[in-house]
Amino acid sequence: MGANTTLMTVQQFLELPDEALRRHELWQGELIEVGETIFAHNWIRETLRFGIKQFLLASNTSGEVLVETGIQFDSNTLARPDVSYWDAQHLAALDWNHSPVEIIPQLLAEVVSPSNSLRTLFRNAEYYLRAGVQMVWVIDRDPFQIHVFEKGQSKRVLRPGDLLEAPTVLPGFSENVSCFVPPVNR
Repeated sequence: MGANTTLMTVQQFLELPDEALRRHELWQGELIEVGETIFAHNWIRETLRFGIKQFLLASNTSGEVLVETGIQFDSNTLARPDVSYWDAQHLAALDWNHSPVEIIPQLLAEVVSPSNSLRTLFRNAEYYLRAGVQMVWVIDRDPFQIHVFEKGQSKRVLRPGDLLEAPTVLPGFSENVSCFVPPVNR
């Protein structure tokens, strides 16, 4: 944060014009511009969401996975993680007709894009864990790796050929990391 940065609350952020809301997130009171994503980023995000959704349907597991949903993490932070998962218990407490969502998800995933760096996403992952998220996946495209942040555990790195699992959050979910590598990178 710069010395002359004016901090704002989520309430003040929500009073901005719609165009500003679509192009920004609020991180600990600081307005952060969210740039355009690229096709590879969106492909990874959607493939991950689809994989989790298919698992939920096939295993008859209650819960929901969404992309880029506005979540209020505290009075000064509103972010739109690439992928968010709420288990049945937390989903039941969620107000489906209110934005932003005020119930912390159990799992988040972020994909590196031109508008954010791996370093920034690592910092965000640590913040998400402190805010109550149980597991965060940070996906880097070059080289393709999934950095797994889990509450109470050391960060680990998965590569194509490894299994992406979340036993404490999505028991039984298991996909080869290779499934999330865009076809142009295989």
